[in-house]
Amino acid sequence: MALDQSNQMKENSKEYKDAPDVIDNYENILENVKRAALIRSGFYFGGLTRHSSRNMSFDDLELLLAEAGRPETSKSEYRDEVIERNVLGKRTLATRRYLYRHLQGLYGLDPNIVLFRSMLHFWNRDVEGRPLLAFLCAYARDPALRLMTGRVLPLSPGEGFDQEAVQRILNASEFGRFNPGTLAFTAKNVSHSLARAGLLIGCYDKKRSKPVATAGSLSYALLLGYLGGERGKSLFETEYVKLMDLPFHEAVNLAMEASGKGWIVFKMIGDVIEVLFPEHVSADEIGKMTSIV
Repeated sequence: MALDQSNQMKENSKEYKDAPDVIDNYENILENVKRAALIRSGFYFGGLTRHSSRNMSFDDLELLLAEAGRPETSKSEYRDEVIERNVLGKRTLATRRYLYRHLQGLYGLDPNIVLFRSMLHFWNRDVEGRPLLAFLCAYARDPALRLMTGRVLPLSPGEGFDQEAVQRILNASEFGRFNPGTLAFTAKNVSHSLARAGLLIGCYDKKRSKPVATAGSLSYALLLGYLGGERGKSLFETEYVKLMDLPFHEAVNLAMEASGKGWIVFKMIGDVIEVLFPEHVSADEIGKMTSIV
């Protein structure tokens, strides 16, 4: 009897020791499932970066959307606008094809992709917020941009962040596989995109600055968190909202402004917050998210 009890205690002990591994495995599975939901929404988590060849190409995106940025414009129509109609005014066919691939890689250019469809919605209603809208979309689809943004955000306003610093950080990451020329060019392009969004200022020796947050860009940042499974107050604590550089009460004010314009649904009673996006995420898409997150 004593031997049986001893063996049972050993088995219980083993199960207890294995419990952290079970929890870790569950958390890993949950994280992978969440990532799969984000990928379906348009996020990208691979090892490629579009910034190895160009920056976020904001001016080209703005010109393209001025010509074709309608909710009903299809992916093939965006392609035709860039390559066949040459709305971006590029001389050669090869350049037009390359630029289309670049813009499509950063922004999706497909109304079936939630990430792009919702960005376009705010883009057409919030002109001042366009730089951050484009940056947030590119951020969700470019790992090098996410890496460098994470290093820039903790800096104090006015603190320096030069191109050499960008290159050193990239070199210490998975992008260290690039040859020196590509690495330097990637660093230059990422720095330019950060500056275009308002997170950095300056030509060569850049410094940390505060971006211009708007009701549209804040709403889009909230939506990106929503697509990742966040709800309620935690939506205001995501990496996307942190890009806004806003204290909580200012972010709430912008959410209220957006709600008043009918862009999102925002309700707040005490510490309880509800944010919904009926204009951006279909019932089917919500069902797919809630069934796995």
